[in-house]
Amino acid sequence: MTDSRQLKFGINIPVNRINNFLKWVVGINIFFLIGTWLQAEKVIFPTNVTAQWWLVELNFAKENIAASWYSSMLLFSIGIVAALCFLADMQRTENWKGRMLNYGWLVMAGIFILLSFDEMGSFHEMIGSTPLFKKVGHGGSGGWYVFYALIAAVAVFMVSFFFLKFKENKFAFLLTIIAVLLFVSNPLQEKFEMSSWRNSPDPDNWHRPIFYLLLEEGSEIFASFCFLFSFVTYAIKATSVNNKILQLESAVSKNFIVWLIGLACLLGLMMWLIRHNAWNIPGDDDGVPQDWPPAATAFATFAAAFYLYFKKNVSGSSYVYLSIGLVSIFTSLYFGGYLYGYHEGPFVNTPYFLLAVTTVTGIAAVLVLKGVAAKLFFIAWVALIALPVFAKNFSPTVYGYAASVCLMLGLFLHYKSLYEPVDKA
Repeated sequence: MTDSRQLKFGINIPVNRINNFLKWVVGINIFFLIGTWLQAEKVIFPTNVTAQWWLVELNFAKENIAASWYSSMLLFSIGIVAALCFLADMQRTENWKGRMLNYGWLVMAGIFILLSFDEMGSFHEMIGSTPLFKKVGHGGSGGWYVFYALIAAVAVFMVSFFFLKFKENKFAFLLTIIAVLLFVSNPLQEKFEMSSWRNSPDPDNWHRPIFYLLLEEGSEIFASFCFLFSFVTYAIKATSVNNKILQLESAVSKNFIVWLIGLACLLGLMMWLIRHNAWNIPGDDDGVPQDWPPAATAFATFAAAFYLYFKKNVSGSSYVYLSIGLVSIFTSLYFGGYLYGYHEGPFVNTPYFLLAVTTVTGIAAVLVLKGVAAKLFFIAWVALIALPVFAKNFSPTVYGYAASVCLMLGLFLHYKSLYEPVDKA
């Protein structure tokens, strides 16, 4: 029996399609690692400035580029899958102990979303030197020891939770153990890197050996993959009878839009605090934390649009959903990769390209998709993308975030307009 005041949503993904997706993730990981090697060692086109503009986008060791955006969104995806695991377990767990343990999935989702934010903001590279951690620690390096202790505590929590959850899935448990070890090794490798730089005869001209660079970046990106693989494997086991389809049915209140607006305001408040220098500390490796809210929100609209695109029982023109999804993933890259900030080079006209594809897609959404309120939000989406392009005093990240929020609300209202209540049994 389904409450008529609820909206149903269902996920039905064939396992072979999931396996293809995971193969693509492995391929993209390797692609960026190769790009890291090519750019760091100047293997090809060492004197071609334009070529280096493009190649630096593939370097995991750099900030505010496509590679760092990809790594951040991969972590964000793990957080989303962890939330799906929570929904799957809550639907099949009847005893209170099991239901309490299930909330560990929400903690796990929060951890990976925080890691996604950190990947774009680069806080972990300077957090041990912040006043808060220095105050808790003792001595010049006390703050860093507190930070390492926090990492160890998170690792213990992860292993304990996975041990309890993955008792019947040894393969998933093994993947998570490997992932935890790889993640824990990353701060140690970074500490070794800093020690090597400081103790080198000529720190200004020090160059990290490519083997250690690829080892550090590879450890991080494949740790993310192992977590993603293990969570997806668990989700399949939890929702599938024959292990051939990941199948999840759930429902949300029709007033879910109130929660969406509340979450958007909370994230917007966090963005406002960041922009007003709440945690901006010199030496943070030039990460731009305010890029994360618009990038993550646009990535969420990408996921929502593709959900509609693959949903068989939703009427409407599928090509519009596909277009919105593609524009959203590009918008996420645009903000997460700092493409809006170039004043020279091959990316200088990227804002105009984003505006063009957004305008065309927005017009199609207004003309084709249902829902009067949804259409108004689609118009607002296009207008907010346009503002910083023509008015340079407008902050691109602020209006880009607002634009993605409008698109998310528009998609939800459109889906709500298509929904037909199910008669009570």
